Parts: sequence; C-alpha cells; structure tokens
Amino acid sequence: ASEGKISKREGGFDVKSLRNDGYEPMAIVNLLSQIGTSDSLKIYKNFDELVNSFAFDKFSKSSTNYDISELTTINQKLLQTLGFDNVKARLKEIGINDEISQDLWDGLKLNLNFLGEIKERIEIFKPGFRFANNSLDKDFLKDICELLPQDTKAQDCWNLWLSKIKEKSSRKGKDLFMPIRLALSGKEHGPELKLLVNLIDRNEILDRLKS
Repeated sequence: ASEGKISKREGGFDVKSLRNDGYEPMAIVNLLSQIGTSDSLKIYKNFDELVNSFAFDKFSKSSTNYDISELTTINQKLLQTLGFDNVKARLKEIGINDEISQDLWDGLKLNLNFLGEIKERIEIFKPGFRFANNSLDKDFLKDICELLPQDTKAQDCWNLWLSKIKEKSSRKGKDLFMPIRLALSGKEHGPELKLLVNLIDRNEILDRLKS
C-alpha cells in the first residue's frame, strides 16, 4: 500500500486478486514495468510498445511503495486509449457480444474505471428504459419534446436542441441539464448528453422525456 509494505497476510495484492477485481492485464503490466522508475507514467497499450522503451537501468535500487489507486488510474487511462477492435474479445469474455457498437464504445470508454462497468452503462441505450421523472420537471420535459431536432444522429443535435431549449426556458445550469440527464439515463453522472442524444433512438428519447 502507499503507506507501507504489502502484507502477505492481508493479501489482495497478488495478480489473481487484481484480475478478479477487474483490472486489465495490461494495466497491471504498465504498473509493474514502471513502478520504481523516475520516468513520468506512460500508458502502453501492448507489450510491443512497452518493450521498445523498457530498460532495467531506469529502476531505482531504493524500496518502492505500491499504491492501488495508481493502478486504478492506469486502468482508466488504458481503457480510454483502446479502440473497439482492441476490446472486442474482452467484451465477449464478460458476456457482451452484439450489444455495443464502435460509436457506443468510443463514448462510454471515457467514463469507465473498469471494463465490467460497461454492462450497466449499455442498459440505458436499450429500448424500454424508463426513469420516474420528478413531477416538478414533467412540464419542462414535455415542452422540450417539441424542440428536439428531427435528426438526433447528427453530431450537433445536442447543441441545436440546447439552444432551442434556452430560448424557450428560463431554467439554467443544473435545473436545466439534470432533469434531461435523469430522464434519458437515470444517472446524475455518466455518458455525456451529446452521446445519449446521438445513440438513443429518437422515439425512445421522446418516450423517456414523457415518462
């Protein structure tokens, strides 16, 4: 741990435990290959990239502390670098086959700490998801249905919709954004509204706003 030596008695720091906790193999390799060096942390996507810059003389002879939070950061940054082709096999390992697309992966990976989190995230993009919208927000959500652009797949759809909403509503900041976010995803944090609007079917968006 960061405050001292790793305890064999307490456990939890062996590679098997780390894998069971959801850390990517390459994230573990990244940490082990750089811990104790003076280099600034780099994220290597594969062994070939790592081998080309690896050298034993970079490692300090002094004892080194291990910080599990650093591994979580590495895991997060690693996922952000991976293209869809790089994770297809890993997604199948955790039971996700044809439920995710290139565009969905590119959007979701920006907010993942662990690959397994994607199971819950993709549920909000499936038809039938509903959130019990606050009664105080229902009129607002109903009104903005009329302002939703026809082409919700367009890259600028969210910005166009937001501009129209601001013209018609006096709501600002969290009072404006949060009811929409909750209606579409049920979560206060997660994928950007731009992504939600682009990747959820237009009729589904309308149904969720009216829920």
